[in-house]
Amino acid sequence: MHNYITFLRKESMEMLRTKRLLGVLCVFVFFALSSPLLARYMVEFIAALVPQEEGLAFLIPDPVWTDSYMQFYGNIAQIGVIALIVLFMGAIVSERQRGTTDLVITKGLSQMNFVLSKFSVISVTLLFTMLVSILLAYLYTFALFDEVGTMGNALLGALVYSLFLLLIVALILLCSALARSSAVAALLSFVGFLVILFISSLPVVGRLFPGNLHERSMEITTAGYFHGDLLGNVLLSLALTALFLLLAVLVLKRREGE
Repeated sequence: MHNYITFLRKESMEMLRTKRLLGVLCVFVFFALSSPLLARYMVEFIAALVPQEEGLAFLIPDPVWTDSYMQFYGNIAQIGVIALIVLFMGAIVSERQRGTTDLVITKGLSQMNFVLSKFSVISVTLLFTMLVSILLAYLYTFALFDEVGTMGNALLGALVYSLFLLLIVALILLCSALARSSAVAALLSFVGFLVILFISSLPVVGRLFPGNLHERSMEITTAGYFHGDLLGNVLLSLALTALFLLLAVLVLKRREGE
């Protein structure tokens, strides 16, 4: 436990020193502020670009406050995930290349604590970022639309979607443990992300898969509605997160034995 706490401090300092916390925060806060703005003025923007006689702008319905959250979660689900992959693709592989992994393990830090300390710091960073982002999105949505739903639903929806993002973090750590370079780790992470989304889209097999947490979080945020599959989505997401972390530990143990 002492080694875990010590390495946890090291990871926290590195998160600040490398400005990864700032990077994640900037990406998410940008979408928290730009999504309500885009949702509110999309019709006016298109009307300004499209000639009036074509009438294309009038095919778009008038914006409502729920569009703000749709924009926010849609951006996070795509560009936000890519940003996480880019920022943390070298979390393990870069330490192996520098020889840091072998050094700390020979000093008594287990592979389990090595992986968990990285996951813990990234998870806290991500949860803090989601909290700040959803609060900003909530306030800005209210400023633009004069209605916004309840803050409790917004926070709970963000927490639910954070479980999917933590699953992606665990996937990134696994791929970083498997890969020989950061570029390969990024590619593997992106492919794994697409596979999760593909399985989640399947009619029967995918209904409990974590990719559906995007829709579940939207239902909670905008309507306070808890889908019947939500518990299954959450439990499977947690199970896959634990599995990916365990596999990352096993990969590191095997690499140490080579």
